Amino acid sequence: MSEFQNHIQNWQDYLADEKNYSAKTVESYSIDLKYFLAFLADYKSEEISLPLLQSLEVMDFRAWIAKRQSGEFLQTSNARAISSIRNFYKYLEKQNLLKNAAIKAVKISRRARPLPKAVNLEQIIAILEDLPEDDWVELRDKSILFLLYGCGLRISEALSLNRSDIKSDNLLIHGKGNKERIAPLLPRVKAALEKYAATIPYYGEALFYGEKGKRLRPEIIQKKLREIRLLYDLPDYITPHAFRHSFATHLLSEGADLRSIQELLGHESLATTEKYTHIDTKRLTAGYKKTHPRG
Repeated sequence: MSEFQNHIQNWQDYLADEKNYSAKTVESYSIDLKYFLAFLADYKSEEISLPLLQSLEVMDFRAWIAKRQSGEFLQTSNARAISSIRNFYKYLEKQNLLKNAAIKAVKISRRARPLPKAVNLEQIIAILEDLPEDDWVELRDKSILFLLYGCGLRISEALSLNRSDIKSDNLLIHGKGNKERIAPLLPRVKAALEKYAATIPYYGEALFYGEKGKRLRPEIIQKKLREIRLLYDLPDYITPHAFRHSFATHLLSEGADLRSIQELLGHESLATTEKYTHIDTKRLTAGYKKTHPRG
């Protein structure tokens, strides 16, 4: 292993052991660095070294960003990549290996991440009512979709549920940051869960299993929704998260207050929940223009 590769390995160990970054975050940062160094080697026609990294100017970093923006990378991905490279430089500076202030001057505008579109009520009903129930897998998939729409769960929250999390007419949800919240179980949702639970062929603590007896993975439900979209000729925006989004939008449309929706969704900030008001305002405006005699 080269000396420079040792610096990269030490940085990765630092992120994992001292900064307590998850394995997925360390992997993402490492991939960002890999692409950056590959660009640099080609752009400068030099072997990667600490002196080269120290010599870089703002225009060099901007050339790298321009290269990324001209490719297939998303704006949010580009913003994270800059953060990754800054982190690497900060580590090298902390180790007294180099110092370069140019990377700190590089910025990229962050675009607001658009909310997914809500699924209209007729489509939701068609999907939930018409799905088959011929075996435990079909009952499993149907009950998960009931949870996403009936309780506003994230797909990760639904799949992390244990059997013991069903508390009579309530559901104990393990949300982001290991924060727990309680959601009421509507009768239709509870009935779907009970029907599925009676057919589970495995006896572990998990509620949702894959066919090999391990806890179900999100991609299985994503695949199921792709099949549903084809079956009903539905648009691509109908994803697991769109069911959660529809839960909030439909509640708001029926007059629920934002604080209640915030608690049901598990949002830390009311500002996050308030994004749904923009969607509902657009819907109301469209209806107003369509039906008003002067519209």
